[in-house]
Amino acid sequence: MTIRITMLAITLCAIATGATCQNKTLLYFPRYDSASTDTAALGRLGTLRPFDLTAVTPAGNASAHPLLPAAGFSALFGDADNDGVFAEFSGLPDASWGLGAPFVRWDDKPSGDPRLVFWTIRETALNAPTITLFNAATTIHTMRLGDWVRITDSGEAEFLIKQEQFVKAAGAQAGVFVPGATAICQSANKDIYYCPAHGVSNANTVGGGHYVSDGVNQVFAFDGAICRIPASAITYDASGNVQDVVAGSARLVVNEIGAGPQNQPSVRTMVQNSLANDSIGNKTTITFMMVGLEIDPNGGGFTGWFGQQHPNLLFTFENQSTTCCGGPWGSWMSTIFSTGGVPMGQIASINNFPMGTTTGNANGAWVGLQAGVSNPDAPIIRGLAWIDAGYQPAPPYGNATLQTANDGVIDLSLDPTAYLDVQSPIAGGSVEFYLGIGPFAGNRPLSFNPSPLLGGWGSVHVLSGGPIKLAGATCNAAGQATVSFPVPNNPVLMGLSLIWQAYVFTKPSTPVDQLSNPVLNEIR
Repeated sequence: MTIRITMLAITLCAIATGATCQNKTLLYFPRYDSASTDTAALGRLGTLRPFDLTAVTPAGNASAHPLLPAAGFSALFGDADNDGVFAEFSGLPDASWGLGAPFVRWDDKPSGDPRLVFWTIRETALNAPTITLFNAATTIHTMRLGDWVRITDSGEAEFLIKQEQFVKAAGAQAGVFVPGATAICQSANKDIYYCPAHGVSNANTVGGGHYVSDGVNQVFAFDGAICRIPASAITYDASGNVQDVVAGSARLVVNEIGAGPQNQPSVRTMVQNSLANDSIGNKTTITFMMVGLEIDPNGGGFTGWFGQQHPNLLFTFENQSTTCCGGPWGSWMSTIFSTGGVPMGQIASINNFPMGTTTGNANGAWVGLQAGVSNPDAPIIRGLAWIDAGYQPAPPYGNATLQTANDGVIDLSLDPTAYLDVQSPIAGGSVEFYLGIGPFAGNRPLSFNPSPLLGGWGSVHVLSGGPIKLAGATCNAAGQATVSFPVPNNPVLMGLSLIWQAYVFTKPSTPVDQLSNPVLNEIR
């Protein structure tokens, strides 16, 4: 459904482990531009970019959907580096650099609020753009490997953990190493498990890993290993974030390759034990770049290399077609593994649905994405976190999401029409759109929660001009609608930032009323 609204407003200037038993929803960032298996999705709701926080509730009919798109992140960031660029991700290609590894604190897993999701940068590619954020202590913070962050309503960065805390926990380094972590998760008792960082990508050469204690000696943990910082070595602050760690407290749980002191399997051996197939129908035998780590919601546990007990873990790698190391190898297509099984290592099961295949060719449908749409190796996911938000496998998913074209950029010379896409939590929901002038160069956007009755995003952005209520729309049976508006080729509008939010409802008293995430449009 498409309606038109005027340009007047512009010119006016989200068992055993102790979690609840409902279906688990997985969160990740796509590695490449990807397409949802919801082939009927309107507008840009079915297209997922590497900078879109994406959600899927695994089931036989599951489809992926944006929980917080790139233009939503831009609406939160503001312009900390004072360069006048607000839509930071627009036009960026599929590259080694990007967003990755969403993380949700254990106590926040029942919430579906995207604002409670922490994330980090995927890795450091040479000549890659930087992400700078407002920080209360230092004014500006440039993101690094191992910084897990979210943006608060005040527009400031809140860190779960930082790179220097991983360095302190890892202890003395005996040689070349990469600081930080690429993937983390938190157990019910607040242990933090992590995968050592990959490092710098250049000319398809990726290095990573660092030294960590095996309980006696410092040994090298590869970038596909699993390590742990025990809760007893972590000081959490009142918000549940890491305030400090004990120096040298991290321990190797299981390395990526080799064998443990009593011939326990490595992570790579676990992958082989799963008998999972890759995209060309071969059994997975090699691992490249762990990108996701999470507690297995099915419970159970395993014994690590050095005799300690751990909850079963989910993990996934960024394996893709390559001719190195005796290849070619097929893409894993986002196969997810568990440390469970006998022998140790199996294809994970989420909501009783397998997250991979032992027959035929892997296709990634288990993460709600189509295979090979923009790249023959796609879909590959970055990061892995689960939540108990009650989202559904197919639309309407149960949450209100606002999306926009071109990662938030409106080009006056190329875009005669601009679009907004909305996903309603219910079929046939009514939508109202609100628009206001966004932040200016060097400013941060602010928001506030005007009422605990507001569902969904819950917070309204404080706008420099507005908000102005525009004409609404009615969503279809999938809860989706697209609106469009003409863009006048007027150079006076150049450099203007706009922030949109949508309010979805059926009638004033309906408990499924939800406010969407904000999205930013930058006019260039």
